Amino acid sequence: MLYIDFVFLSTVNGLANLFLTGVFFIAALFYLLLVLYLVPVYVHYNMTFFQYIKQALLIGFISPLMTISMVLSLFLLYLLFDFIPGLIPLFFFSVVGFSIMGNAFIAFKRLEQKKEALLEKSAENAS
Repeated sequence: MLYIDFVFLSTVNGLANLFLTGVFFIAALFYLLLVLYLVPVYVHYNMTFFQYIKQALLIGFISPLMTISMVLSLFLLYLLFDFIPGLIPLFFFSVVGFSIMGNAFIAFKRLEQKKEALLEKSAENAS
C-alpha cells in the first residue's frame, strides 16, 4: 500500500506534492517503527492491543539509536542472505528475530534505567 501511495505521489505536482510527500514519509516512519517494535513489545509487556501500538511507537521514537541499529542490522543481514542464499531456509527467521529482539531488549533496558533514574530523582526532590 505504501508503494502505491509513493507511485501516486509521482503524478502529483506543485505544493500538493510537497505536502503529500511529507505526510507519506511520516506515515512510512510510523509504519517502520510499528513493524520493528510491535512484536518485541507484545512479547515483553502485558497490555491491551492499542497500548501495544502506542508503546511500540513511543519506544521507537524515544530510542532512535536502537531503531537505527535495528535497520542497519537488518540491512546487513539482507546483504548476507543475498550473498549466500542457501542460509535463508536455515537461519533467516531466527537470525532476524534475534537481531530485532536483541536491539529491542537493549532499548527496553535503557528505558527502564531512565525510568528508575527519574523515580530516584523525584524521590530525592520530594525529601
